[in-house]
Parts: sequence; structure tokens; C-alpha cells
Amino acid sequence: RVLFDTATSYYYLCDFEQALSHWNDCLRILKAHTGGNDKADDSEYRKSMFRRGIILYCLASARNAIADEYQPEIIMLLNESRSLLSSSKDNPIAAYLDFMTGHFIYQTASQIPVRLRPQLPRNIRLSPSTIDGLSWDGLCQEALALFEKVKAVCWFEPSMGAHNGNEIRNLPLSAHLCLKRGQVYEIIGEVDKALDSYMDAINMYRIACGHINIYAASVLHSMGVLCAHSQGRDHEHHALGYFNEALTIRKSLLGGNDRRVADSLYCSAIVLARLNRYESSMERYHEALRIQMSVVGQSSNEVALTLAGMGLCHYSHRAFELSLTCLVGALKVRKHRISRLTGEAERAKTIEDNFGTTSSSIKSFHFFKLDNIYDEEVALGVIYFNLGNVYMQLGDHSQAMQHFIQARDLRWRHVGGGSTDKILDRYLFGNSVDEDELLGLAHCLHNIGVLFDIKKDYKRSLPHYEEALAIKNAIAGYVASDSAALLAPAAADANDSGDLVMRSLDEDIELPEINKATFSAAMTRTKMASVYAKRKQYELALFHYSHALRIQRQVLGRDHFITSLLLTNMGNVLRRTPARNTETAIMCYNESLRISRVRFGPNHERVASALFNLGGVYDSRRNFDKAVQYYVRALSVYKSRYAQDLRRRLCAGFEGPMSQKSFDNEENGPVVLSTGDEVILKRAAASEEQIREQYMLVTKALRNAAKQDMIQRGGGTVSYSGSNDWWLTFEVLLFRFVEMLSNYVVDPTQAAVRNTIETTRQKIESAAHHAIITAKDALDYNFLLMLQE
Repeated sequence: RVLFDTATSYYYLCDFEQALSHWNDCLRILKAHTGGNDKADDSEYRKSMFRRGIILYCLASARNAIADEYQPEIIMLLNESRSLLSSSKDNPIAAYLDFMTGHFIYQTASQIPVRLRPQLPRNIRLSPSTIDGLSWDGLCQEALALFEKVKAVCWFEPSMGAHNGNEIRNLPLSAHLCLKRGQVYEIIGEVDKALDSYMDAINMYRIACGHINIYAASVLHSMGVLCAHSQGRDHEHHALGYFNEALTIRKSLLGGNDRRVADSLYCSAIVLARLNRYESSMERYHEALRIQMSVVGQSSNEVALTLAGMGLCHYSHRAFELSLTCLVGALKVRKHRISRLTGEAERAKTIEDNFGTTSSSIKSFHFFKLDNIYDEEVALGVIYFNLGNVYMQLGDHSQAMQHFIQARDLRWRHVGGGSTDKILDRYLFGNSVDEDELLGLAHCLHNIGVLFDIKKDYKRSLPHYEEALAIKNAIAGYVASDSAALLAPAAADANDSGDLVMRSLDEDIELPEINKATFSAAMTRTKMASVYAKRKQYELALFHYSHALRIQRQVLGRDHFITSLLLTNMGNVLRRTPARNTETAIMCYNESLRISRVRFGPNHERVASALFNLGGVYDSRRNFDKAVQYYVRALSVYKSRYAQDLRRRLCAGFEGPMSQKSFDNEENGPVVLSTGDEVILKRAAASEEQIREQYMLVTKALRNAAKQDMIQRGGGTVSYSGSNDWWLTFEVLLFRFVEMLSNYVVDPTQAAVRNTIETTRQKIESAAHHAIITAKDALDYNFLLMLQE
């Protein structure tokens, strides 16, 4: 009895090792007492068995508290405890056993990989044995049913206050019960019910332990994770609020060097990165990494995740060298972990082979390690893929190809290998195929196609795009209805290209439910259309553009800038077809112009580009009057931007080169790196050279169109008069003069001043190491710093 009370005290102090030691001693004494007393009084024997059942339950609780990995021995302890306590009529004890059983069922369900959940009843054996044969949904429902059963016996109702002694006794279990129900609702995807249960748990923990307590912080952290994984920008703001509150509580109670503090820092950094708060995100990443390196070691899973997250954050803000450094670090950690786990699994297999199948714990350990290796390889494949994207942005296409191929080979093995058709047969007919890895394989094939596309090796890029599209179509559910043609590009008729484009512009088709592969399939179609256009197979290009447009409009809406780019490309292809569908091309350009104006305003290069394209169409149709009107409007935008660039160069002072960041807009498109929907070679807004070239191009087109318009009218009144032409000539000469002044006078002068300042600073800093700086030197140095600012 003394040992039991001492162990219980250690348990409440969270010293689970000491609690286990004392409860084991207690169990040893009870076994010895009943072992030699076979003819003892039956009531005394039942009391002894009851005590043993209680101790076994306590041992299961303590071992579960310190277990980092799956341990079937804990389930065995719980089953033995349940059998010993089965004759007890004490309802609270039965409720506690039900709660613990429900907890282990939840743990079992949460640890089953998503790819295996649909086939659970067929080939997986579970403990406790009472849940064998249940589907994965059945496991979750069984856990919820047990929790409801516990609630009927032991429940604290917050609205009734803390006046009833029995109610107070049930308060801790009720709080845990709400937490576990929330966890079950979370894994089955019922977000609202999970959040409600988590909030109930927080309220009860605060009634029991005060407003600031570690249990409430843990639940707040779980709510942040749930909101971060949900869709919608508001959810991300809610997630950040939950993480910040959890972080504040954890820092105040645990200090600044605890693993749980690092968890909240890491998760909040991910959300901050999504909200484009780059500096705040990196601060939290660095703090989390420092804690993780000191607490759990540099080869831990946490360190690998944080380094990978830092790499993605740097990538999204175009810091590609920093991204490369972080991702290479994450790669080294993953490789080390896989090597270590592989060795442990091989040793466990050797022991199993030597001792036969008598040791169920060794077999369970072996399969657990194999599953861990799979998870590590999945994470390794993501890092390989992300490194390929970084190398692509850095222009190192050979390294990019190498990493994409490594990611592809890993994922190909994870989905069972074989040809794409065989893999899809297994996927579509319900066999074990990890859908996430299958989509990852499609992303790898897509990006390998992009690299061949960059090299203009279209014969090798198209097969990769086609395989990627077949996989994405299967996952997106494009199998019937209007999407029948989506799977059969050969059905495109050269005479129907205009009609196909018109339908895609006018009709909104009913596609299958949007999922993670829907938009990605549209991006692959866009790439295929681009290749067909380069090969002058315009009908097939329009076929893929049309279907991509339908999908993009359903996923992104009718006013998204990516849709405007696709419409421009469609217009360009329509002008090149043998039928020269200029009317349809005008419709595409007009829609692109409308979206660009809505999205960027009237004075953006995208708007000018659309105007120039429209002018080109009317020019080709010999409608020079209308062409001149569009050229003039496009020229006004380019002229304004060209003048701004020249003025900036003349007035830059001592700032040095202007950062491109100020001209980077989100119109370049999202770069999705972790899943790889599409590698968009992100570029800054048009450079000075591009703006000058576009200005000169529009000027030349305008002059030619005005001249042709004058000839067509027989020298009569024209929309662009001779005086305007003279003014345009003067304007071009003026711009060229200012540009030459910048190139040959202003830029060399600024470079010389900067070099002088830098040389002087280096001399002063060098002298500071060897002599005391005089007051005059200090004043000169401060003046130079102020001058630079």
C-alpha cells in the first residue's frame, strides 16, 4: 500500500520512471502473496486480483506516458487489467478502463498510414484483439462510442459550477475526454466538431488548473495545427492566434529551451511564411532550430523539418542560395536517419529469423521500423524534389534533373513500380497505392518534362507530360461526362479548334469535385499546349489550352491573372492556325485585357501587352485605324514606365542598384514547392532593357500602322497625324539621349563615388586596428556614412 501511494505521487509529479519502479515492486509483492495461497478465502483472493488489476492499469498509464513508439506490451497490460477487473461493479473504474481503451484505439487509428486505411479489415491485425476486423472508420467510431460511454458515468458539467464533490472528482477525466474526442474528430476530418471539443477541453483545464496551464497550451497548439491544415486565409490567422497563445503559455511555464516551445515556434513560423511575413517567420524558425539542436540533437526529425521549412520560406522569397543551404542540411539529416533506421530494422529481422516467430514484440518492432523508414523516405523524396526546384531557379539544370530523377525513383518504388498504366490500374481498382506519393510522382514527371522543354528537347518532354497528366487525371476523377475528351487528345479535330475555344470561353462545365490534383492537371495541360504550339501543332495546342482554361476558371475564378496569361497564349495560337481565327483571338485578348485591368490597374505592363496584341490582330486584318488606337494606348503605358526607369537611374544617388523587390508583384504567380503543382520560373517585373525593347517595338508598329492607314485612306485624314509622328521621333531621340547620358556619365560617376567611399571606409577601418582615430578622422567617417545614407 505504501509503494502504491508513493508511485501514485510520483505519477502526479510526472516522474513516470519512479512511478513504474514502485508499481512494479507493488505488483511483485501481490503476486508473491497470492501465488502461495491457493486455498485462501475467495473474497480475499478477489480483493487481491482487484488490486492487481488496478496496478496493471496504472502501469499501462505510466508506460503510455513515456512511450515514444508503439508498444504492444501496453495493450497487453490493459487487456490483463480489464480481465481482472471485469467482475467489479465499480462504475468509475469501468469508465476509466473504457477511456484508456478508447485512447489506445484512437492511437492505433492515428498511427495507421493514410494509404492503408481503406484496406484495414483485410490485412492488418490490431490490439486489443476486440477491434480486429473493424474498418478504419469503424475504429474511430468505436473510440467515440467508448468516450460517450465514459461521459455517461463520469462527467463534469461546467454550467453547474463546482459545488458537487462528485462533479469535481470527474473534472480531470472530463477535460481529457473532450481532448480525446477532439483528436478523433480531427483525424476523421470533422473540423468544427474537433474545434468545439478542443475548446471545451481548454475551459475545463482552466477551471481545474487556472487560466495559464500546460494542458491548455497543448490544446491551443493542437487547435492551431488543425486550423493551419484547413482551407481559407481566415483559418491561417486563427491558427497564428492559437500558436501565439500556446507559445506565450509554454514559455512562461517551461522556459525558453523546451521541446514544446520549439514545436509552437516551428508551427507558427510555417503560418507566418504563408502570410508572407518573411522576417518574422525566419526569426521563429531560427529560434526553433536553436532549441531543437540543443534539446533533441541535430539528427532529429524536428531539425530536418525545420531546416526544410526554412528552405521553403527562403525559396518563396527568392533567396535561392539560402534555400539551397537549408535544404542540403535537411537532406543530410534525412539520409542519416534512414541509414540508422535501416540498420535497426535489419537487426530486428535477424533476431526474428534466429528465434523464429515466438517474439511478437520483436515482430511488431520490426514492422514499426519499416513504417518509419517509409515515412522518412517520403520526406526525403520531398526534399529531393524541392532541391530540384531550387537548382532550376539557379540555372543548374543538370543538378535539377538529377534531384528530380532521385525523387521520381523513390516515389515510383513507393507506388509499387511498373509502368504508369499498371500503377493506375492498381490505383483505380482499389489496391494499395499511396495517393500522395502517386501525385508526387506526377509532379516529378512534370518537372522533368519542364527541364527537357527548357532544352528544347520536345520529343522527350511530351512523354513525361503525358504520363504526368494521366496520373493527375486519374486522381482528379476525370473519367466521364464532358471530360471524356480530357483523356483523348487525339480526338481533336483541326476544323473544330475555333468551336472548342468558343465553348471554353462561354460555357462553365461541371467537373468532378475539385481536389489536390485538379489545378495541377490544368498546369500540365498548359505545358503540353506550349510544346505543341512550338512544334506548330496548333490544333492540339488549342485542345489542351481550352480544357486548361475550363479547369482554371472553376478552380481560380474568372478574374485570376493566371487565366489572363492562358487567354493571351490561346490568342497567340489562334492567330497562327491555318484558319486564322482572328475573331476568336480578339475575344481571348479582350478577356485577358479585362482581367489585367481588374487585377493590376490601367497602367501595368500586362495591360499594355494585351493592348499591343489587339493592335497586332487589327493590323494583320488591315484595320489600321483601330490598330493605331490600340498601339497608342499601349505606347502610353510603356512610355510612362520607360520614363520612370530613366528617372530612377538619373536620381539614384548613392543608393546603388535599385532592388528588384519593389517591382516584384504577385502577378508572377505562386510557387508551390512542397507539393510541386507547378514550377513557375518566377521572374521579376520587366527589366529596364525589356521595357526599352517593348517601347521601341510598339513605336515601330505604331509608325507602320499609321503609314499604312494613310496609304489606305489615299493621304486623307488619319487618326495619327504627321505632327504626332514628329513628336514621337523627338521623344525617342530624347529617351535615347537620356539613356546615353545615364550609361556614359551618371552610372560611371556613381560607381566611382561608391568605390571612393568603400576604399576610404576600408582604410579607416584598417587604421582603427593599429592606431587611435582622431576626432577629425571620426568626423570624416561619420560624414561618409551620412553621405551614403
